[in-house]
Amino acid sequence: MKTKSTLKEAYTLVCEDILSRLAKAQPGESVRLGSLGAFRKRAYSIVIEGKTYQGYQFSFRAFSGLKQLKK
Repeated sequence: MKTKSTLKEAYTLVCEDILSRLAKAQPGESVRLGSLGAFRKRAYSIVIEGKTYQGYQFSFRAFSGLKQLKK
């Protein structure tokens, strides 16, 4: 039987796994979430007052399996 604590533990484990995979991904690489969709990591840089800052942007693309769940 699924209890509230086991569901919370599973949720935490899945979130940590996804964040770890996103952190390790190279820019331009996709991280798939099974048949639900994929995150794509992109690098960007911005110059503010002569200083260059670099960061990453993530976009999510839903696959047809996830789109069907919404209906």
